[in-house]
Amino acid sequence: MDSQVSYLLIPQKSSSPINGDTRRSANFPPNIWGDYFLSGTFRSTEIEDNIEEKVEALEEEVRKLLFSYVEKSSQQLSLIDSIQRLGIAYHFDTEINEALDHVYKNYSFVSNESQKDLHIVALKFHLLRQQRYSISCEIFDKFTNDEGNFKESLANEVRGMLSLYEASHMRMHGEDVLERALTFSTINLEAAINNGSHEGSCGFGAQVRHALKWPVFKAMPRLAARSYISFYEEDPLHHPALLSMAKLDFNILQKLYQKELHEISRMCCLKWWKELKLVEKLCFARDRCVECYTWALGTYFEPKYSLGRIILSKIVVITSVLDDIFDLRGTFEELQLFIHAIERWDDNCIDQLPKYMKVYCEVLMDTYRRIEQNIRKDGIPYATHYAKEAIYSLLPYLYS
Repeated sequence: MDSQVSYLLIPQKSSSPINGDTRRSANFPPNIWGDYFLSGTFRSTEIEDNIEEKVEALEEEVRKLLFSYVEKSSQQLSLIDSIQRLGIAYHFDTEINEALDHVYKNYSFVSNESQKDLHIVALKFHLLRQQRYSISCEIFDKFTNDEGNFKESLANEVRGMLSLYEASHMRMHGEDVLERALTFSTINLEAAINNGSHEGSCGFGAQVRHALKWPVFKAMPRLAARSYISFYEEDPLHHPALLSMAKLDFNILQKLYQKELHEISRMCCLKWWKELKLVEKLCFARDRCVECYTWALGTYFEPKYSLGRIILSKIVVITSVLDDIFDLRGTFEELQLFIHAIERWDDNCIDQLPKYMKVYCEVLMDTYRRIEQNIRKDGIPYATHYAKEAIYSLLPYLYS
């Protein structure tokens, strides 16, 4: 299998000549999605009428729960952590910011008992630093010995180890105690998995395994949320309203993403690849519409950024084709003309280009014109200028 994959990615000589010469081809596999997001077999993206009403009711219940823990710092932090991991924190931005601001300003008044709890201290550090609060890593000094190493007695606190592990990924350059925290927590979590010391907590072992592979700070938010919903459901102390809201909200956003993919696929597959026959004229290039959308989804998943995801997806799609033109098809002389035409951004400059480059430039400029039309109603048409600048700055790197 590995040798087959490697073969597909190594540029090969194309059998079809262009202007009498042969060009390279990576022999990219075809798009595995086909017309799925365009076809009639695609599931309905309509949302049931009462689902959003249910979410609103559950949202109010969770909001009351947040307020009920105002004087219970440890419980409030755990609740905020669960809300964030379940992917529904965007519903409670104001409440979470106020709660964390209160925790930060009143840190010195927290009970001594909670300051000795590694799980709570690490969780507090993680949540506050994640929100850009200036919190020192010296908060962990109380858990180290005279040599600066973490006390071995902490090794049996699996939940505390997991929180320390997640907190260690928020480290900055020069924070040696967090470097040691990462090593210490990783070793002990792996040991806990191997010897089964995590079995006391229902489903906790699966959460530890997942964290060792994808820590929260490095995980794609929607994939992390889907995994955590399963972990949270196994927790006997979970809040039913919170779990129900997370499930419903996940399904609502999934429908939204499907609608967005339908629109992007309609543009890429129908207009670009079929109407303009890019599949024939740019047969060497990748058709990776869905994969490019996943990139955009990883950048921002919240509903309010729907237009941003659609725009970014289209830009990533045409940028991937641009990369293939430089890597696989363009000659030295052609690419010089190509760069000049893009930098001029003038329809009159593309006539001298080879046909495949001319087609690409037409798609590129048309796409940016459409983007400008879409964002004009938001009063930011100037933003396309910076998007073009980003393309210009990319060209020298692709050419070198």
